[in-house]
Amino acid sequence: MLTLDYSGETNSNARNYLLSALEHAGWRYAETSAMYVECTDMRRVLLGLEMLARYLDKPGQVSACTVTIQLVGPERNAPGAMSSSDAYEAVMGCPLPSEQEGEHGG
Repeated sequence: MLTLDYSGETNSNARNYLLSALEHAGWRYAETSAMYVECTDMRRVLLGLEMLARYLDKPGQVSACTVTIQLVGPERNAPGAMSSSDAYEAVMGCPLPSEQEGEHGG
């Protein structure tokens, strides 16, 4: 997942050009400032990072750029919790913060 935001005046054509280039490299548009890629080959991720290195500042002044890489490799099970048959019920049985006595005058 890649999120990027610009501050001040932004060249929207250059911003859209970057998003289009990422799309042509296999990334998908999620929303105004977010692109994502699902793949088993890190080369597509690295290609997106290379594009950012070359073109990130062209649309304007970058105010935020976040890259999150998750689940590289085969799927994994969560340690311990997934083997607990009562985990769902235990979590759903916890009170919401607004329901706890003493919180916010409650």
